Amino acid sequence: ENAEQLLSLTAEAGIARDMLSAKIDAALAEERKKIARSFGVIPWCGKDVAMRSEAIREAVISAREEEASLLQDLKDQSLELDKKAARYDKFFISLNESLQAVQKQRSDIKGDDNALVKPSQDTLDELDDVLAFLSYIRLSNTIQRNVLLIEQLKSKSSRHEDFVRIFDNLIQNTKDILELRGVAIYDPIQVAAKRDLLKFRAERCYYLALYYLDLKYFREAQALFTHSSSLAEEAVQLSQQMKETGEDMISMIGQSKRARMRAIGLEWMDHSKLVNDISKKMTLTSGPPKRKGANSVALFNNLDSLEGTTTLIPIPPELQPVSCKPLVFDLALDGVQFPPVDVFVQHEASMRKAAVANLPAASKGDSAKLSTATAAAAGTPGSSTSAQPSAAEPKKSLLSRLWGTR
Repeated sequence: ENAEQLLSLTAEAGIARDMLSAKIDAALAEERKKIARSFGVIPWCGKDVAMRSEAIREAVISAREEEASLLQDLKDQSLELDKKAARYDKFFISLNESLQAVQKQRSDIKGDDNALVKPSQDTLDELDDVLAFLSYIRLSNTIQRNVLLIEQLKSKSSRHEDFVRIFDNLIQNTKDILELRGVAIYDPIQVAAKRDLLKFRAERCYYLALYYLDLKYFREAQALFTHSSSLAEEAVQLSQQMKETGEDMISMIGQSKRARMRAIGLEWMDHSKLVNDISKKMTLTSGPPKRKGANSVALFNNLDSLEGTTTLIPIPPELQPVSCKPLVFDLALDGVQFPPVDVFVQHEASMRKAAVANLPAASKGDSAKLSTATAAAAGTPGSSTSAQPSAAEPKKSLLSRLWGTR
C-alpha cells in the first residue's frame, strides 16, 4: 500500500516530478529490500519455488509490483488505447531488468569455477523456475498488448494483412509459453495456452481468407474459412474442459461460415459477370455475316482477341500450297534402267501390216498412210520423226531438268 501511495504521488507531482521521482525510487528500493527478507517463495506450475538470493527476491518483487501497477492503470476506462500500449512499454523495460538480474545471478553461480562449494542442481533448478516464472509474465503481457493492438486496428480502416502479422506474433508467443519449464506437466497453463493457440490460429485464418477474398482468390478463401471454423470448434472443446463457455470462438464459427457463403456468392457473381462481358463483346463485334470469300479471321486463328471473329474454325479449311512431288523421285530417276521398247514397237507394226493386208483394196491406201503416221509417231526405225534422242545430244543433269536449262 505504501508503494502504491508513493507511485500516486509521482503521478500527481507537477514540475518537481523528476526530483520527487528519484526520492521515491530510492524509498521503493529500500522498501523492496525489507519485503525481500520476509518474501521467500513464489508459486509456479503447482509448486513453491524458493528464492535463496536477496537479489533474486528483489527482482521478482519489482516485476510483480510493476505488473500490479500496470493492471491498475488498465482498469481506467477513460485511458485511450495508445496510452495503454505506451504503458505496456514501460512495464516491459522494468521486467527485462528483472530478467537480466536473474540470468546474471545464474551465470555467476554456474560459471564460478574457483568456488569452494559447487552449486547444487536444486539451486540451478530453482533459478530456472524463477526465469520461467518471469518469462511467463512477460509473454502473457505481450499477448495482452498484441490483443490491445488488434482492438486498435479494428477501430481504424486497417488492411487485413496487418491483422495477419499481429496474429503471427500471438501464435509465436503462445508457442513460447508451451515451451517454458514445467508447463508441459501442469495442465491449467498448458490447456489454456493450447486453447489460445487454436483461437489465434482460427482468427489468423479468418483474416488471411479475407485478404485472399480481396484478391479474388475465391477457392483459397473458401478453404481458409472452412479451416478457421474447424479450429474454432476445437478451441470451444478446450474451453469446455476449462469450464468456460467460449462465446468468442462460437461467434467466430458463425462468422467464418457466413463469410464462406459470401465468398461462394462472390465467385458466382464474378463468373457470371465475366461470361456476360464476353457474350456482350462478341455480340457487338460480330455484326452481319460476311459473304463467302471475304477477309474474315476465325477465332481459331485469333485467340488473343475477340474482335472481328464470327466463326470458331473455317470449314472446310483454306487451301495451302504443297510441293508437287518429293525431290527424292528426281534423284532416283537417274538410277532407273528402263527396258527397250523396240521389240514392242516392231511387233505392233507387223500386226498393223497384217491387218492392212486383209482390208479391201479401196481402203488399203488410207490404211498405209495411217500405218506410216502411226509408225512415225511411235518412233519406229527408219522413220524421219523418230523420238529416240541422238547420240550427240548430251544427257541433262538433275538441276538442268529442274531449272529447264542444260
